Amino acid sequence: MVLETLIEAVDANEGKVDWAVATIGRLPPDIVRARLNGLPLLERLQPMLLLAPGANWPANEDALSDMAFLLKQEL
Repeated sequence: MVLETLIEAVDANEGKVDWAVATIGRLPPDIVRARLNGLPLLERLQPMLLLAPGANWPANEDALSDMAFLLKQEL
């Protein structure tokens, strides 16, 4: 599984691990949290998991359209 490979890359700490950490942060948050529960890497990833696809409701297409519509309203 991709998550396991990325975790191994971070744990090996060979070279720069920023891309591996950033990629883990883009995976489904529920899978990442379940796998990394209790590990220090989860704390490092928490801010990124808040922005993962599907986890940030104001950033989804429908919410953005609705907010843009509301901003155009004049009273």
